[in-house]
Amino acid sequence: MLLDADPSKVSEFSHGKSFSSGMRFGAWLFILIAGAIFTFTPGMEFTVLIAAVPIGIIFLLIGLFVMLLETRTQILPEAGRIRSVNYFLGLRLGKWQDVGPYQDVTIMKRNMSTRMADYGGNVQSDTDVYYDVFLMNKSHLKKWHLARFTNADDAKAVQNQAAELLKLTPAVYNPQTRRSSRRRR
Repeated sequence: MLLDADPSKVSEFSHGKSFSSGMRFGAWLFILIAGAIFTFTPGMEFTVLIAAVPIGIIFLLIGLFVMLLETRTQILPEAGRIRSVNYFLGLRLGKWQDVGPYQDVTIMKRNMSTRMADYGGNVQSDTDVYYDVFLMNKSHLKKWHLARFTNADDAKAVQNQAAELLKLTPAVYNPQTRRSSRRRR
């Protein structure tokens, strides 16, 4: 079983936080509400205190969970296994899978943009560029997200590292078209 895998032999790549920035802002509000509940509990009556403390603990745990949860990918090269894990306070939860169907490692550039408009019609837009590293099967139709970077050089380094660890080939993303989609053209 891979639960006893030597941590020094496992390579780990981070995807970043699991929740969006809006959700993490909401988590801060939950933590502030929990803090307010705990701050005002010493002057409360015992019956109100019995209800307030568990609610404060629940708000605090939800806030901490949303703020601290990260998504990572772990690779165990000697066994040819990979898993996507949710990392929270030292706990890594995820199921190991075989790397067998994946043959290539590629980098995909993604532009993520947001637009906001106020009542006056002023539009603000912001575009972020990300470089995602993926493991891909032979046809490039099945992907496994390995890591995300804002710098192309970091993504290239991880692409080469993953290719070396798993004995895969670095490739350019070029998916095969299916017959059904070719017929429609």
